[in-house]
Amino acid sequence: MIDALRGVIDPELGDNVVELGMVRGTAVDPDGVVTVDIALTIAGCPLRGQLQADVQARVGSLPGVTDVKVRMAEMTGDEKSKVMARARWKIRENAPATSIPVT
Repeated sequence: MIDALRGVIDPELGDNVVELGMVRGTAVDPDGVVTVDIALTIAGCPLRGQLQADVQARVGSLPGVTDVKVRMAEMTGDEKSKVMARARWKIRENAPATSIPVT
């Protein structure tokens, strides 16, 4: 299940929800209903609907899954700091090369 969630990319932060630490937990009931807890950087995230749909599509495609419920909450201050630091690091690591000399 975690591997499926690695395919869910936060469009604003440019990394998958697992590596960003946004997945707080998952649970599967005997009927195949999966519940995924996602922590958003802000409660009113404008892309929350897209994230929810992506989680449902990725997890819902797994064998034996009959339904996917996504519960969303807001990150704590510490969680936000960690996710933003990771996003900044990833951007820096993937920055395109330029011909501008560094002084």
